[in-house]
Amino acid sequence: MAKLMARLMARATAPATTHRTSRRSESARLFAYPFEGIAYNDCLYRELASLGMVALPGQWSVRWLHAHLRRGDMLHLHWPSFYYYEPRSTPRTLKNLLRFCAVLLYAWLKGVRIFWTAHNLYPHDGGRSLWVHRVARRLVIAVSERIFVHGPSAAAILAREFPATRRKQVLIDHGHWIDHYPPHHGREPARASLGLRPETFVYGFVGTCKPYKGLEELIAAFAQQSGDCTLLIAGHFQSESYAAEIRHCLAALPAHRVVLVPRFLADDEMQRHVVAIDALVLPFREVLTSGSLILGLSFGTPVVTPRIGAVVDVMNEHTGVLYDAHEPQSLARAMQQVRTARFDAAKIIEHARTLSWSNPANALLDAASDARVTSMMPPDPLEHPGQP
Repeated sequence: MAKLMARLMARATAPATTHRTSRRSESARLFAYPFEGIAYNDCLYRELASLGMVALPGQWSVRWLHAHLRRGDMLHLHWPSFYYYEPRSTPRTLKNLLRFCAVLLYAWLKGVRIFWTAHNLYPHDGGRSLWVHRVARRLVIAVSERIFVHGPSAAAILAREFPATRRKQVLIDHGHWIDHYPPHHGREPARASLGLRPETFVYGFVGTCKPYKGLEELIAAFAQQSGDCTLLIAGHFQSESYAAEIRHCLAALPAHRVVLVPRFLADDEMQRHVVAIDALVLPFREVLTSGSLILGLSFGTPVVTPRIGAVVDVMNEHTGVLYDAHEPQSLARAMQQVRTARFDAAKIIEHARTLSWSNPANALLDAASDARVTSMMPPDPLEHPGQP
């Protein structure tokens, strides 16, 4: 155990190298966790395939890793909590956490190279208040060779919380959604299909509805807006109790000023709801990286969001309004400002196009081709148990 911990700590402080043009060994393979079913991964691995590396699906089990992965292969992890956290069952979470740690340690001991894309500082369900997340995060960081982070602001936040990530970080873009959610609806048909009048100013929230996204604050700030305006909230509620709470908040508003679509949105519906609104309002209580922000920009919709996390690296004066989340009434004022300001949809989309998927795909290729790190890997104790 002492030798194992010494090797973990050595990995934790290994410096990250800069991007190079060299490419991976043809024999090395990349396994993605999760592989598909999430827009971010679908776009990233499609771009990666166009550059010559095909990501492969894998199962999260020691038995599967033992049978299919070999030394030098790569494991790309995105959301670690997917593999252990059960919010409704503490015993199941603990059991899953033990399994998660066993699989990750087995992969590392087997000589598999581990990469992690840090989409958030902690899982939004429970966050840093749950020790299971802190344990899982520290293990992932210790065994990861590279940690991909969406921009310098997110990287600084991650390094403050987890200093061991500092020398492993590789800065990447969060790619745009322009090609993933192609336009099928014009503004007027989209509004008509949602029962929105052409002349009303529509504030919208689109995406998964969770407490950290601040829907209560959005509703309170909207209640202060005067004139002809409407609030659209569209997305799946993972918690029935939270859905009931939001419905209770909305009940205080005039019914004709509110449109609630509390369900999962398919890809074509996602685009329809975004183009129907005048401003996307994302009043996060906390955020490191936001795909919802990129969604708004990808369709030329100005965004209102707090000045936190990677948001500050993506937004500019042409893409929407930033506000101070700690200042009372700042969200309400920002919503007033976005309504009176003039934004050019074409300029917003042009800015979104600078956030390419080729950037993170090439960063992953460069990390995979780092022969220096591969050559420094210690002998595999699982293949050579007699060696120290």
